[in-house]
Amino acid sequence: MLLLAFAQQLAAQATQPDPDSQIKRPGGESDGSSQRSGLRDLPRDLAKNSLHLFSSSNLIPAIVGAGATLASHQADVPVRDYFEPPRLGRVGDEVGTRLGSGPVVAAAVGSLFVVTRFRGSDEFAQFSYDLTQASLLNGLLTIGLKQAVQRTRPSGGNYSFPSGHTSTAFAAAVVVDHHYGWKASLLAYGTATFVGLSRIDTSKHYLSDVVAGAAVGYIAGRTVTHQTDKTKHAFLWAPIVSVSSETVGVVVVWQPHHDF
Repeated sequence: MLLLAFAQQLAAQATQPDPDSQIKRPGGESDGSSQRSGLRDLPRDLAKNSLHLFSSSNLIPAIVGAGATLASHQADVPVRDYFEPPRLGRVGDEVGTRLGSGPVVAAAVGSLFVVTRFRGSDEFAQFSYDLTQASLLNGLLTIGLKQAVQRTRPSGGNYSFPSGHTSTAFAAAVVVDHHYGWKASLLAYGTATFVGLSRIDTSKHYLSDVVAGAAVGYIAGRTVTHQTDKTKHAFLWAPIVSVSSETVGVVVVWQPHHDF
């Protein structure tokens, strides 16, 4: 749903191809032609990006994400109590639950990937390819962490940590930011933040689950997009949690160059 919400706007921006541009391979190399990456390229590129997860460029985001998760863990119970009863109503329950859910994302990303192999601009095709990679890489990370931690949800059940809905939404937001700049990314990151809040509001996750999910999604999306040089604007973010005042916030830093 998040992806479909952006599709029309992004397609409109991408309908005019740049005659001087060349498709950049996920490894950062130009293939010298307008041939688009396809399904048979995915396993190779996904394997490369899986290795890039552990590159030095991801060290700072990983440290910030881990620190923010540990800090927010102290506010898990106060924040859970704050959202009792739920404060987002049906919007949080229905819309938030659907945004970032596995079946919806698989259908949206899969459809976009197939369509852009044959139609649309090369830029939009590369966007959908990066989005597919980021979604798959994020899924592997998130499922692996869920299986390893097996944290009990506030409402019962396992696999609370990290929030899969949140990680999926943030991974998509990073790709949108990379390809379409700050105006589109404001909507993308805003939607991803809403998804995270809705998971707390419906007692599916604790605050630290959501913060960890945002960090995982950010790292997955950044790992894929960091291999190309088309970033127009980049965001660094970190949550602010104050247990004493029972407040939660986010600080966002905008960097015009992808040099971090």
